[in-house]
Amino acid sequence: MKTILIVEDEEVDARQLESAAKSLGNQFNLVFAKSGMEAMDRIKKGLPDLVLLDISLPGYISGRNLLFRKELQDIPIILVSKAEEIDLKVLKVKFTNVKNYIHKPIDEKVLLSAIQEALK
Repeated sequence: MKTILIVEDEEVDARQLESAAKSLGNQFNLVFAKSGMEAMDRIKKGLPDLVLLDISLPGYISGRNLLFRKELQDIPIILVSKAEEIDLKVLKVKFTNVKNYIHKPIDEKVLLSAIQEALK
């Protein structure tokens, strides 16, 4: 069973990401983190197959900082954010594991397609 790590500090958004992933059936083990530090703790316990990452996480290890962590270099990442300034083309060049960017509020169909594509 594939594991998806959902890194999201907003409860409403985390539940929406969870609901979307669950709509694909019970094929995923979902793990949650509300901060970059918590995400790193989860990753140390076992590498996920995919990370849904809020790029605007507050704290010492922000969502942007997580992109630079060597532990995540080989894990596909889908960025999720309300921020519009993110240029996916630039991020895809700099971080080859960034597979997509989903703008909040989340369109579930777009997210599901991005999850399936990232896990191919």
